[in-house]
Amino acid sequence: MRDPLRFFPESSWAYGKRKLQDARPDENALKEARARWEGNEFAKGESQDLYYQLCFRHQDPIDAQFRQIAEEISAPMLKHLKEVSL
Repeated sequence: MRDPLRFFPESSWAYGKRKLQDARPDENALKEARARWEGNEFAKGESQDLYYQLCFRHQDPIDAQFRQIAEEISAPMLKHLKEVSL
């Protein structure tokens, strides 16, 4: 491993779910992932994690490699996701 893995649980899941399950265009899925990454005034974003800041402080990690990894990890989970009624 030469580079940190561009996998961020919340951002990656948001991207994968929008792209694969909801069949949204890539731009919409990226917008959702970036919102999770950056956060807002009500919710802390993953980018505020000190370890992520150390690894990615000089670059934007929401890139093509991020998209590929998010899809590869999310696809099998989404394929087997079932709604459970109580």
